[in-house]
Amino acid sequence: MIPEQNLVSAALTVFDLGGTFVFALSGAVAGVKNRLDLFGVLVLAFAAGNSGGIARDCDDRRHSASRHP
Repeated sequence: MIPEQNLVSAALTVFDLGGTFVFALSGAVAGVKNRLDLFGVLVLAFAAGNSGGIARDCDDRRHSASRHP
């Protein structure tokens, strides 16, 4: 049986990765709407995914990326 703390940690990781995916997807959709080429869509998705993840980490100080080495 999985200890409760590990289960909560795994759930938080899944939600964190899911949020990053959604931010990247929104950036890719914006790139397609502005008729960017594949490279532009990928760059915009990367930038949106990472900046969204950083903003989320700054908002949630308990699980900040700066605390994890």
